[in-house]
Amino acid sequence: MTETKLLAVLLAAACVVACTKSESGTPRDIQPEDEVWLSSDQMKKAGISVVEAKPESLRRALVVGGKVAFDDLHVSHVFSPVTGRVTRVLAKPGEKVKRGAALVGILSPDVGTAFSDVVKAQADLETLETDFHREERLLAEDATSKRSVEAAQDAYRRAAAEYARAQQRAAMLRGSAIDLVTQEYMLRSFIDGEVIARTINPGVEVAGQYAGGNSNELFTIGDIKKVSVWADVPDTEIDKIKVGDAVEVRVIAYPARPFTGTIDLISTTVDPVLRTGKVRATMDNQDEALKPEMFATVSLLRPAENVLAVPRDAVVGINEARFVYIQSPTPRADGRLVFKRKPVLIAPERDGMIPILDGVAAGDRVVETGAAIGESTGSNSVWPTTAQIK
Repeated sequence: MTETKLLAVLLAAACVVACTKSESGTPRDIQPEDEVWLSSDQMKKAGISVVEAKPESLRRALVVGGKVAFDDLHVSHVFSPVTGRVTRVLAKPGEKVKRGAALVGILSPDVGTAFSDVVKAQADLETLETDFHREERLLAEDATSKRSVEAAQDAYRRAAAEYARAQQRAAMLRGSAIDLVTQEYMLRSFIDGEVIARTINPGVEVAGQYAGGNSNELFTIGDIKKVSVWADVPDTEIDKIKVGDAVEVRVIAYPARPFTGTIDLISTTVDPVLRTGKVRATMDNQDEALKPEMFATVSLLRPAENVLAVPRDAVVGINEARFVYIQSPTPRADGRLVFKRKPVLIAPERDGMIPILDGVAAGDRVVETGAAIGESTGSNSVWPTTAQIK
């Protein structure tokens, strides 16, 4: 039952009772504005039920904002290692690809340059190695200076380093198919996954990742069977959570569906402006319902605790304040029960119950529901007697 219905029925019943006269024609007692007097028959007809406020074992949860992201171990951001022009695009968004599958062909002079650099570096290395050994022999015959030997050795070492660099560069390019005639480089996928995003088309110029300029991401390939959810936790609450704690995540796309996971990382730093720390939870996402970049509401669950609580429908709102109706232990002289409205301080709802921080004591009898929406009475019905109608 909603707060509006509870309040409306209690006030309607109070109005009917307060405005009637006794059979002798004298006015009844005027009830205070914050009280409702009802007979047992009126309570039964109105469907008013009363429950006892008592401690309940309720889950605790810290609710914060968050965002869905890729699992770092299941996503690949693909850049081009060479500078050139796109000749062929072989992978489409949404397509499932295997490790080593061709993604895009790039016509690049870097391919020919990389392999010619290997040959040149090898030739330089062999020449300088010969010079170094010759200087060593001449020094043994006192035919040259030690300074000349050191210079030759230094040149030899630089040539060896350049040769190693050229070989490493060429080896990286050999990891994909290369046409040495046309100098087309075929970029391939490094992981199994789905093409999440593609930012290029045929004919586009791309910059090499290692060319020193700004290289743009060409493909995002990932598997979202597992995703991460990052949450921003106030720095005052970070000490209350730990790795392994359960979390419950909800997103706007599926408001009635909770997603569960566990915390696997708590940041060691705090945002100096927002005063929040990052917390990461890993979520199973076999049906791929959670998409990266979705905003989420993250509930950090904590062990249950005993707190004084009442059902959700027992709390009514009047403007910004919250109230409950508490039954007086002593009925009036005419037999009617007295329900007094009391302001309460509440905590966020947990498991359909409202924790009460102030305003209600354990054992107080609180109105839980205040209207009977039966099959024959309708949702806005009251049941005055004939005398009350007169």
